[in-house]
Amino acid sequence: MPDEWAGPTKISPHADACSNYVATVQRFGPGGFEVTVKDLDLAKLGRMQQAARKAGKREQRTGGVEDAYRAAARARAVLRHKVREIGAQYLWTFTFRETEETGFRTLAEVAEVWARFQRMAQRMIGRFDYVAVPEKHKKGNYHLHVAIRTRLNVNQVRAAWWSACGGRGQGNVDARWIKVPGGQPTKRADRVARYISKYIAKSFLEQADANFNKKRYWATKIELSAKDRVVLRAQTVAEALAEVSGVFGLNVAAMMGERQIFVFPGGGGFWCNYIPEDQGADPPF
Repeated sequence: MPDEWAGPTKISPHADACSNYVATVQRFGPGGFEVTVKDLDLAKLGRMQQAARKAGKREQRTGGVEDAYRAAARARAVLRHKVREIGAQYLWTFTFRETEETGFRTLAEVAEVWARFQRMAQRMIGRFDYVAVPEKHKKGNYHLHVAIRTRLNVNQVRAAWWSACGGRGQGNVDARWIKVPGGQPTKRADRVARYISKYIAKSFLEQADANFNKKRYWATKIELSAKDRVVLRAQTVAEALAEVSGVFGLNVAAMMGERQIFVFPGGGGFWCNYIPEDQGADPPF
């Protein structure tokens, strides 16, 4: 078992188990962090870490509803973290002028248009960080939801988008400044992140077997800080809440009252979110 996972274990009905509550902390450059606490069998995880692995290309999974749920949860978390890391303040929507008669672009074609737009926008506006998620409507057409930190000139963005789409009027863009009480930037970024990340889950669950291993969002290169992992001494969820509160200076009682902590069913752990100006925020689940 890895040394950093050694510590007091909870009482377990399994002789070979080494069960602990483990807190995983993701910190963000603009401020704040998320804490996920899970009840983990550390002995099993340690054996998996030390087991020999086959070399070569990873086997591609074919998907299915259960795999889609797990993949959607992972992608949604990563996307949310990237949006918070860039401190996105604006939510843009990019649409195409299409009809059933003219036909709708495929996702691959949408990706090509977005790539052209990026090249043109960088020449006209300069580089900017973004996270973009395509959403497919029932009739088959796509549009893009894009989280952006920088304030951009709408007319310049629209001109670059028209050019990428094939000409004037062949699409449209709309920018929203996300309003939050108090106007705190980190709270605004959290709200943008929660809003845009819901579309990633929709993409996985609507197409559970199709393009399972394909990436469902596009983003500039965004480096997240390494996650910290802490093995807790807690024996129960209540003790884990108190321990996390002391370690990270969270007002867990207040956050529980505002329902800003999500407790996993069956005593499996919990999730909470710290925003400097506002302590917690609603769970993104």
